[in-house]
Amino acid sequence: VSTAPSTTTVVINNDVDKDVPPSPTQTSAREIDLGVKEVKVLSKGDAQNGPLYRVSIMNKGPMNLDKPTRVAVISINDGKPSTETPRMIETVKSLNVGETVELDMRLPVSANTFPMLLVAVETPESFKDANEQDNVAQGEVAQLPLAMAAVK
Repeated sequence: VSTAPSTTTVVINNDVDKDVPPSPTQTSAREIDLGVKEVKVLSKGDAQNGPLYRVSIMNKGPMNLDKPTRVAVISINDGKPSTETPRMIETVKSLNVGETVELDMRLPVSANTFPMLLVAVETPESFKDANEQDNVAQGEVAQLPLAMAAVK
């Protein structure tokens, strides 16, 4: 999966808890550096199930992420998602500096016919991302590595 060009805009349309307004001391942007570290295929889709992907998101710092943020996996045909393209959205509640979180995300069966995948991690309100280039990655599904089963 390669990093997408900076012209790609992904809108994630699920609400995250916004019940608590920021305090006056939290209104200035705090800097983090979230990035899509890796995407692997856990299982390819079939007639009953859509494809299952393991998405790794890393916080490269300099601050801990202490607010929820969303990660989206979107199937695409031509490099641009639409409202009809299959997608899955998960929430990461927090992520400390240097930590990586792995999310297993299954797309619907309708995703089986899409040749491309786009993965995006948002920057929550009150945060500034030091490198937004690595917040979005896209590539051909056929080129993604298969996750190896753990040997017992």
